[in-house]
Amino acid sequence: MELTRFISEMSENARRFAALVAGVSDEQARWKPDAETWSILEIVNHMLDEEKEDFRVFLDYTLHKPGETRPRIAPQKWVTERKYNERDLADSLDGFLAARDASLA
Repeated sequence: MELTRFISEMSENARRFAALVAGVSDEQARWKPDAETWSILEIVNHMLDEEKEDFRVFLDYTLHKPGETRPRIAPQKWVTERKYNERDLADSLDGFLAARDASLA
């Protein structure tokens, strides 16, 4: 496994993700082309929750609990249940970047 390369790529991907939403207004962040498509803000919050509640849990179960069933998640439901589109973009992005840093650590 090329752990150093994976860590570097994950770190760089977080920086790219931040660059993609830089300068996006609140209106742009909340805009949805249709009812089925997520807004930028919903995507950022999805990434935040996935990082904390799926990715790290997946790694933990893979490395420390092989064979055990990991908790189920409901990312599609989280979009509305957790009111992703009502959150603040800067706070959500900061949360994702902090969560990614914690994962990398």
